[in-house]
Amino acid sequence: MNKLRILAIKADFARKQAIPDILANLVNALILVCAFWPVLPHHKLLIWFATLFLGSIIRILISCSMCKNLIHIKSVKKWAITYGILTCAFALVWGASGVVFFVPDSIGHQLFISILICGIVAGSVSSLPVFLPVFYFFSFSLMLPVTIMLLLNGNGLVFYMGILCIMFILYISMAGYKSHSIIVDALSSRFIHEDMARTDELTQVMNRRAFNETLLKEVGIAKRNKRLITFILCDIDHFKQINDTYGHLIGDDILKKTAQTLKMSIRRPSDTVARFGGEEFAIILAETDQDGAKHIAETIRANVEKESTNWETKATISLGVYTCIPDQETIPEKIVHKADQALYNAKDKGRNQVQIFED
Repeated sequence: MNKLRILAIKADFARKQAIPDILANLVNALILVCAFWPVLPHHKLLIWFATLFLGSIIRILISCSMCKNLIHIKSVKKWAITYGILTCAFALVWGASGVVFFVPDSIGHQLFISILICGIVAGSVSSLPVFLPVFYFFSFSLMLPVTIMLLLNGNGLVFYMGILCIMFILYISMAGYKSHSIIVDALSSRFIHEDMARTDELTQVMNRRAFNETLLKEVGIAKRNKRLITFILCDIDHFKQINDTYGHLIGDDILKKTAQTLKMSIRRPSDTVARFGGEEFAIILAETDQDGAKHIAETIRANVEKESTNWETKATISLGVYTCIPDQETIPEKIVHKADQALYNAKDKGRNQVQIFED
């Protein structure tokens, strides 16, 4: 899960950085064309610039938030792949300039193209290392052609410029790797702390604060889409008696094992389990009707009863279920209250059972 979250943050960062980088590179390309206009065939310069310009427009379209209706890529992974392919194609066009624009008889033009390409690669360190393979392809595609041309065709100062380009490639590779590592480590640390803040320390399921936020969000989604939402409130039967008889350490272990059984009993990633407080747990089932919710609740009840035969002491749970299509007047507190009433009925009728709240 963290890998997907890291990818989403990296993609968002790349999207925000892409347009300034593309525009800066277009300005560099325009300067390059102007500088070589007197010494190279004009059609060669125009074809190269037109190719670069077209690729830049496509990259802007997938990166600009105002252009989402024109090119809309929902999947973060697909966007990252598309971004990587276009960036690599962009790099190949720039890399070609190191050969196409290499003027054998002009040291000034040779050094100009070398310095410009080195500058573009150095500038990419601020954004491209979020996708390290793309950064390496970009850097090597730009640097290798001009470096080879300098080494093969140059002598004296130009040859040593080629040697410096090799050193620059090595340095920029290490800098890109270090930048990537810092970004990934920082994001991983951030998500670990975020998860800790949202997780109940004892049971390792979602805590009450995070659950309240999730319930509010899910109710909002159900309202907008006019879809069903189910809330289940669970309570471990006679938990105080378990604590009094076996001690709080055993009680804590029962809580942990109950939480894991609840997580095991619901299969969909969209469903949520949380510790609601004390010995109570809560579950959100999106787009689940009353019959489906009752079946899941009964499965949970049976699983706890069965699994607990291997615990320090046998345990059972009571469950209250409420299913509705929220309207504009529905608030999370109302849903919780109705599930709580159903839970009260389950306890009142003998515990270790499922009760449904009927509107």
